[in-house]
Amino acid sequence: MRTDAEAREQIIQITNELFAMGLLTPTGGNVSARAADPELYWITPSRMYKGGLKQEDLVCIKPDGTVCEGTKQPSVEYQMHWASYQARPDATAAVHTHAPIATAFGITNQSFPPINTDAIFLADTKIVPWYMPGSKELADAVGEALKASRGAILQCHGLMTVGKTMRDAATRAMMLEETAKILLYCARHDARRDREDPPLLQAVRRRADPDPERVGRAPGGVRELRLTALEPTLGVLGGSGLYDLPGLEGVERLGADTPFGPPSDQLVIGHLGGTRLVFLPRHGRGHRLLPTEINFRANIFALKQIGVEWIVAVSAVGSLRAEIAPGHVVVPDQFIDRTRQRVSTFFGRGVVAHVQFADPVCPSLSRVLAEAARAEGAVVHAGGTYVCMEGPQFSTRAESHLYRSWGAHVIGMTNLQEAKLAREAEICFATLALATDYDCWNTAHGDVEIEDVLRVLAANVDLARRTVGRVAAALPARTGCPCPTALDHAIITDRAAIPATVRRELAPLLRRYL
Repeated sequence: MRTDAEAREQIIQITNELFAMGLLTPTGGNVSARAADPELYWITPSRMYKGGLKQEDLVCIKPDGTVCEGTKQPSVEYQMHWASYQARPDATAAVHTHAPIATAFGITNQSFPPINTDAIFLADTKIVPWYMPGSKELADAVGEALKASRGAILQCHGLMTVGKTMRDAATRAMMLEETAKILLYCARHDARRDREDPPLLQAVRRRADPDPERVGRAPGGVRELRLTALEPTLGVLGGSGLYDLPGLEGVERLGADTPFGPPSDQLVIGHLGGTRLVFLPRHGRGHRLLPTEINFRANIFALKQIGVEWIVAVSAVGSLRAEIAPGHVVVPDQFIDRTRQRVSTFFGRGVVAHVQFADPVCPSLSRVLAEAARAEGAVVHAGGTYVCMEGPQFSTRAESHLYRSWGAHVIGMTNLQEAKLAREAEICFATLALATDYDCWNTAHGDVEIEDVLRVLAANVDLARRTVGRVAAALPARTGCPCPTALDHAIITDRAAIPATVRRELAPLLRRYL
């Protein structure tokens, strides 16, 4: 009989492993184990960062969700876990992952053809129709599916596996995802209709149908798999004056945690024009953070964790060119770094990576962004160099003239770190720079006054919101730009030398390369 201390230890160990493999998302998925009292069980808490759970975060609950021990809120899927134990009385552990590739199979209602020995072992895996997460209907459906199998694929909602031990449950979840990955590769590389099915699949078919004319080309082979992509997600970093984004539907606010600490504020998640969107005010609501105080790494990492693939950074800037008047919009394509106190990389601590950054923004997203702003009536300058200064003071007049002599176009205090980190995170990035003043080089217009900046910003905030709405409806394909593959040849550290803690913490960035 397992003790409660052993149950808690095993949950944390398996949670860390599954998170490092990308099978648990930052707040998605849950793990449980029967307690020493078989009518109770331990479970991971709700809405907590899965990469940093401790034993004291776990809760011991009754079947109805009543907390017997612990201070956190139990996972909303507690009913599904108890239904799993009821369906399989010999099970002592249950794992619910948000494994991305196996989830795609559930979305497209695909089963596992026996292309390898693991797939044969998993052939009894059931697909459970979609029910509202956390509902009794979902729990009942999963319980029914697990009476015939130790694993189930939940449509649009990951996997549920059980085992006689915690390791058994976790291993089945890993095998399901790995087999789904193999099938995905087959679907990508076996498109020709005249290709034969793998030998193992042919052998299985012969048992059911000895006619050789039908073996190897029967419907339902690997070549016919169709995988649905996960939901495209746009991230928006709001700058001075842009602290919210009206018009989002189905809004949810999520407090996130990252290996680099918490982001500037809660993530605001919803849908805009049918596109999933995540909004984050970089200075925090109420404009609480100086540019130097912004936790840029946590902000970008939090967006990466939640599935963001494009980022539009909205930023107030000063103009360094007469033709860029206050109220105009610039979509810069270059940066100059004049910051001195900021960390601008996720790497270090035992892993070294050097990404290409010659062209620091995504050309496809920048083009869509410029077109969207023009469509909303803005005067748009496509291209230009953004000087990123430390702040919080504005420039001296000598500095302003120096930057002009360099050929720079606008000056701001935030966007360069975001661009660098987005590139390391393989996220497409573009800046919507709202010119608010002429900096201090243009003495005919006076020196920079914060009152003037805020007045112009107020007039431009609505423009920025409308522009974001257009971008959300016209996200470009992530092809033809360096963003999605930025780490392909960037990591130079021997993989075996990368510390386990760094592997685990940076799993959202590194899992494709380790």
